[in-house]
Amino acid sequence: MTRITRRPIRALAVGLTAFLAVLLLLAMALAFFWPVDDLRDRATRQASDLLGMPVQVEGDVSL
Repeated sequence: MTRITRRPIRALAVGLTAFLAVLLLLAMALAFFWPVDDLRDRATRQASDLLGMPVQVEGDVSL
């Protein structure tokens, strides 16, 4: 018997933990490398289009 078949719950827990760690690292990398100014411009443009009037975003924008 392999280790995975002897301890399936432990193998599942380790696999799930590894998956969540990779997902967290990807989210952190995306937040770090994505330019915030593009986010501000996009949010301003979408809000202006939805409201039908000029919208200006002032202050810090973050994820």
